[in-house]
Amino acid sequence: MNILYLQIANDIENGIHSGMYQLHKRLPSVRDLSITYNCSPGTAIKAYETLKSKHIIYSLPQSGYYILENV
Repeated sequence: MNILYLQIANDIENGIHSGMYQLHKRLPSVRDLSITYNCSPGTAIKAYETLKSKHIIYSLPQSGYYILENV
């Protein structure tokens, strides 16, 4: 069972709440997240998709992931 994506999602969520990431600024790319956590791009995408399903972030095609205003 791969729980690394949950750790990544939790780290990003904590970073959002602590102010590490700013509203409307792009979150790290899938590639950068993969390098930081030494994981596959699929794991990084799964972490972002987990946050999207919790309505914490949103994505724009070909542009990346961003924080929702109402977090």
